[in-house]
Order: sequence, then structure tokens, then C-alpha cells
Amino acid sequence: MGTNYEMHQDLDHMSGETAIDIGAHIGSYTLRLARGFRHVIAFEPNPFTCHILRLNLQLNKIRNVRVEETALSDTNGVSPLYLQRTTGGNGSLNPHHYGFKYDTLVQVKVRRLDDFEIPELDLLKIDAEGNELRILKGASHTLDRTRPILAVEVHRSKNPFGSTCDCQTCTYIRSRSYELKLLGDYAATPVHWVLATPLEKAPVKVEGGWLSGTGHVGE
Repeated sequence: MGTNYEMHQDLDHMSGETAIDIGAHIGSYTLRLARGFRHVIAFEPNPFTCHILRLNLQLNKIRNVRVEETALSDTNGVSPLYLQRTTGGNGSLNPHHYGFKYDTLVQVKVRRLDDFEIPELDLLKIDAEGNELRILKGASHTLDRTRPILAVEVHRSKNPFGSTCDCQTCTYIRSRSYELKLLGDYAATPVHWVLATPLEKAPVKVEGGWLSGTGHVGE
């Protein structure tokens, strides 16, 4: 499976009250989630892509999305965000991420998701260029309280563990009482994608039925 894989096909059928898009970029996931969820919170720390995200929401007349120009992690404060403005706008809090050449640096706010005190959450999507484990640790209370489905792009090599993975990020997710499904991986970058469902959770409504905590659809 190559680098162009996206989790859209795995998330498009989901619906519910609240979804969070961490690493929203210009909104390819955010706009889709806005169709299925009553409320969407989009986190995008890059001020340049965040501006385009807001324009996309305005042009599509989407009013159920709240944009937070903030990076998420397991601490609060201010941190440099390293950007590739000349090659597509990718950014990371890690200046050595994949050995990329970054050409721009901006200071961004960094917060823990737990500090936002989200009252309920059905879906949490994360694509944060290597910071996903720290984001999850900074969301530990939110995960335990709301038990959302997790869709995570893990920017690390897959460590085979049966049909899934036991890298640090996947092991941490599993430790929060989640069942993992490996959606695909790409060794050259390296990156892999996981969908995680809580072992105990009220079902999320999807087209044609309900998605239970074990990831099965039923009436």
C-alpha cells in the first residue's frame, strides 16, 4: 500500500455527535466529517494551511466546524513548528522528522486535548507527522471518559503483531482498552494506518446500522 492511501473510505460512512480532526491541513477530512457529524473540531497549527482550511469551509458553506489554530501534544506552551512551504506545506514539531528539509519556522500554541474538556466525542482522527503518541497521552482522560473511535496515521514503522502492530503508538492505544485494525502500511516512509474501536462503548450510528465497540455493523 502506497503513500497516497487515505482513510476517507474507512470514515465516510460514520456519523455521530462530535468528531475531531487533528492535523486538519486544508480540510480534506474535515469537510467529509462535517457531513456525518453534528459538530467537528479541526486542529491545524500551520497558519498558512489553516487560512486555506477556513476558506474551504466558507466556500462550502459549512457552519458546524470549529477551527483551532493550535498544535496538540502532552504539554501546554509554545513550540516551533517546522514547515515545508515550497513543497506542499507539510509541517512537524520535530525538526528531524523523516529527515525532511524545512524552509520555514513559526511559533505555535501547544495544548493537551484534555484541557479542552470535550463533553462527548465519537471519532478522533489524528495525522500529526510523528507527534501522534504524545497527542494520545495528552488526551488520556478524554479517551477514558468519551471512548471515541480512533483513526490514526502512525508515522513509524509497523512492528508485526499478528494481524496488527505493537509499535509504541499501537501498544499505547491497546493499553487504553482498544481493539486495533491495521488498515495498511508503507515501509519506505515509514508510516502505517490504524483504526481502533473501544472494547466498551455506546455504538456510533453508521449507514445501514450501528458500529459497535468491536467494530461490527449491526441493526
